[in-house]
Parts: sequence; C-alpha cells; structure tokens
Amino acid sequence: MIKYVLNYYDGLGDDGICLEHGKEEFVVQEALKRSSTDQGEYTYRLEKWEVVTGSVYKQLYGQTRFFQDGKEITSDIANALLSVVMD
Repeated sequence: MIKYVLNYYDGLGDDGICLEHGKEEFVVQEALKRSSTDQGEYTYRLEKWEVVTGSVYKQLYGQTRFFQDGKEITSDIANALLSVVMD
C-alpha cells in the first residue's frame, strides 16, 4: 500500500507530520492550501512511502516534493543545488 505523508518544518526545530493519505493529489492540494495560509512560517515536504500490510515496516521511495507560500518549490530547490554544484 502506498501512503503519502505531509510534513511541516520551520528550520528552527518545529516540525512534524500533519497529514497521511493514500492519494497524492489530495496531499498536494492540502500542502498548497496550508502553505498559502501560514504566512511563510513553514515549508511542507511530501514523501511517498510504501507500507507493508500487517507490519510496521515502511520504505521511503525517495520521491519528495516541497511546498511554500502556496506553490511547489521542488524545482527551485533542485535548481539552486545544481547551480552551487556547477559553480
């Protein structure tokens, strides 16, 4: 079973899980909504997990998306990292 987990963090130690759901688009819409109403206080991270039924075992797929100020910023982060590496 695939589960999408939405985490929040502020860079100062305030972080946690705010939503878990089976549909990615539902979690994306929630991330956009939350990030547009929190006055830029938090960055939201969406993670894709596989949960093995009947077990506490979970595996992170490594597919992570980031949201802030009502928009997805995943490509902004990737571009910033690439520009640092390329310089």
